[in-house]
Amino acid sequence: MEAARWAPSSSNLQPWRFIVAKTEEQKLKFQEFIKPNNRLWTDRAPVLALIASHKLRQDGQPNGAHAFDTGAAWASIALQAHLLGLATRAVGGYDKDKARQVLNVPDEYELHAVIALGYRGSRDALPEELREREEPNGRRPLTDSIIEGSF
Repeated sequence: MEAARWAPSSSNLQPWRFIVAKTEEQKLKFQEFIKPNNRLWTDRAPVLALIASHKLRQDGQPNGAHAFDTGAAWASIALQAHLLGLATRAVGGYDKDKARQVLNVPDEYELHAVIALGYRGSRDALPEELREREEPNGRRPLTDSIIEGSF
């Protein structure tokens, strides 16, 4: 989380918030809104965090960069975790409305993803159809992502 604290943000607003679950009681709350297939990844994690971002600037106007800035904070967490020998997994398969209700999240925050954080478990603990997801996946060539000048 310290790595996220130092992520860059527009006007240094640092719109990200991390609702962290470390105790069994806290993680049970998260289980209420994480979809069953995604609980295969989250139930064994010692730490879960719901990433949210504050959508407004200090003057009450919309912060158009809140999601972009929060993505930088999440990337910082993922990279630092890797450097520390930890594993992360971002999970989008959860009921946002229920998460908002269970965790009392105010409307001015947008919910993004649940992050599972811990040490990588054995692939053998996963159902066979999910084991292939634990292999590094391919990426398109960089040239397919770069557009010079304009589309």
